[in-house]
Amino acid sequence: MGCCNSQNNSDQKRSVRLEFIRTELEDDIAQIGYVSGDVSPSDGSNHSKHQKQDVIQSGNRDRVLRMLSLAHGEVLEMLYDTTKREVDEGEWDNELDEPESYVVDLEVPTTFSKTTVEYLSHAIHEYMICRVWEDWMSIVDPAQMEIWGAKCRQAKEDIMKSMAKRGKRLRLRLTPW
Repeated sequence: MGCCNSQNNSDQKRSVRLEFIRTELEDDIAQIGYVSGDVSPSDGSNHSKHQKQDVIQSGNRDRVLRMLSLAHGEVLEMLYDTTKREVDEGEWDNELDEPESYVVDLEVPTTFSKTTVEYLSHAIHEYMICRVWEDWMSIVDPAQMEIWGAKCRQAKEDIMKSMAKRGKRLRLRLTPW
């Protein structure tokens, strides 16, 4: 995560780049899978356990990568006012992409708080993880899908709340009482 353009005028913008490393996202997804599978009640065959624990394994990884790309696109769309990107000319395909990282470039007022950027970064990371798990649970354990859907909606709310918080300095009126 980095910032530049340090002018102190509320009309000025600052570029902020949030970078989410794919391997770190995959590690978080795998860790949740391991714990989720480990605490799942046994069905006698351990089938449901390994379906959760194997989320990031070779046959399943393509689905995870597609969902990470979808979640990244959803985040860019949620933050459109600050992430506006021009459409490139050319053809688009649905070839599986395996980027090193998912990047969110923002243009925010120079008065935008660093703590808000950090909070936003954590909320986006959480959204991407929960979005993958919501989809994965729809396949392997539909009873758990709503739990992950709720977590996903909460992370989305947190993202939107952080952007609505403060782009301007807060000024309180002085009053004797």
